[in-house]
Amino acid sequence: MIKNTAGQKLFIYAYDTVANEAATGEAANISNQISLDGDTSAAATNSVTELDSTNHPGIYVLELEQTETDADVIIITPSCSTEGVVIDPISIETINQTDIETLLTNTATDIGNLTLYNVALNDLYIKGTVGDKVNVLAIG
Repeated sequence: MIKNTAGQKLFIYAYDTVANEAATGEAANISNQISLDGDTSAAATNSVTELDSTNHPGIYVLELEQTETDADVIIITPSCSTEGVVIDPISIETINQTDIETLLTNTATDIGNLTLYNVALNDLYIKGTVGDKVNVLAIG
């Protein structure tokens, strides 16, 4: 996620432990708390919307405001008021727009625990570790 940038979307998955399936029709019952860099949490500005209950059951979309992305680490803790519906918290490390722009002029750039590779002008590969897992994201 790009730091301090409006209009970015976060996708969350809600699961109904009673029915043992994806939770659909829960948008009005889901609320989100946001903590920026571990500071005091606050309610998210926007409510979630359900992506598509038929083709993507249980997936909800939260659009973040610019101020909600102005941190190095964003913690989102969604909850649902419907008994038995669970949603895992989400931790996001942001990247500065200037670091992305720097990447476009360099072959490889280290930013925190991420290494960014610019293979071609329209291709971007990000390799990073979270815990003991290596994640690679290709954008192009």
